[in-house]
Amino acid sequence: MLDSSLDLRVFGFAALIAVTAAVLIGLVPALRATGGNLTEQVKEGQHAAKVRDQGKAVPRVLMTSQVALALVLVAGAALLATSLMRLYRSGLGFDPQGVVNIAFSMDKQQLEGDQLVEVYRQIGEGLKTQPGVKNVSFQFIVPVSHRGWNDNLAAPGGEKHLTWLNSVGPEYFQTMRIPVVEGREFSWNDTKTSGMKIILNKAAAKQLFPDGDALGRRIVNSGDKTSYEVVAVVGDAKYRDVRSPAPAAAYVPIQQDPQKKP
Repeated sequence: MLDSSLDLRVFGFAALIAVTAAVLIGLVPALRATGGNLTEQVKEGQHAAKVRDQGKAVPRVLMTSQVALALVLVAGAALLATSLMRLYRSGLGFDPQGVVNIAFSMDKQQLEGDQLVEVYRQIGEGLKTQPGVKNVSFQFIVPVSHRGWNDNLAAPGGEKHLTWLNSVGPEYFQTMRIPVVEGREFSWNDTKTSGMKIILNKAAAKQLFPDGDALGRRIVNSGDKTSYEVVAVVGDAKYRDVRSPAPAAAYVPIQQDPQKKP
């Protein structure tokens, strides 16, 4: 996820560079001013004045260089700020504020199916009891992580469309603060025996069902011919990166996709 929060390490590095630059820029004039015999320079009169005038060239060059460097840094900072503002205005489709992603692997254990789903449920319930935790869910693809998973989906008798997919747990959209436009989130009761379920974002719903409401209708995976019931339509959210527009995307419950382990 995109993290634009303040980083003390960045501020520390910037402060170190600023102090180092100030010391180096002020060091040469200071050494020239304190170097040599000032009494002898006063005695020499005009000759000493000419020497001092010639000595002013180095500080002037340093000052000019400092101003030029400062202008370059200010221009770079302005461009960076403009780019960040454009990214925020384009909208992520979800709210990453306060969201913590914890990665873990279940590959080395032998559980699968309902037993593996029960482990996920217990992990989620345990995390919910921790101080400060409001919601817990699971996901296979972390948004804007440059990872992806897609397949061709189609309404029965309709044209197939490439759709980006993700395997998520109950309360995923509440946790990520993605609005549920209509329908419901997944629950732990959405198992394979209850019928295959899927949630579409608005872009996918419009693409697969341009003539009407998608809720309650069925779509088919063109590859393995799996048929899904649409149980909800949610807001569009960025998928692989923050620069690309939110694509047509669909979500399936982890209970019905045990191979996609969070």
